[in-house]
Amino acid sequence: MFIIFLDIDGVLTTVNSEYDEQGIVFDPSAIAWLNKLFAKIDCKIVVSSAWRESYRLDELRRELRNLNVEIDSTTPVLSHRGIEIQTWLTENKHSNCYLVIDDNIKEIEQCIPKKNIIYVENGFEERGFSKIHYQMALDKIS
Repeated sequence: MFIIFLDIDGVLTTVNSEYDEQGIVFDPSAIAWLNKLFAKIDCKIVVSSAWRESYRLDELRRELRNLNVEIDSTTPVLSHRGIEIQTWLTENKHSNCYLVIDDNIKEIEQCIPKKNIIYVENGFEERGFSKIHYQMALDKIS
């Protein structure tokens, strides 16, 4: 089973995101492309976003209800995201079948091989997770 370490801001939230009475409405295109990816692979989500510091796991599951995949857990809160992901991998004895999807990879690259990273460049300002990221993920998985 693949593990997807998922950032939220810049991946799911973009300039096209809005809020309603039930919470945030994520960028619909980003949700659609992620769901297309999840339909192709057997995976679980580990939330690596800073959102895990403000929301409990059950709240994250509710906010991410439009993703057609299980929200498994969150990474621990440590000194930076790369170490947090590496620590989760070590503690859960999971070493090679994973991807990190994030729009800020500077710290992540220090700990995680590039072959496991999908960089959503300028994600918040532009489009978040899109067709190009979907294809990159499929290429890295195969």
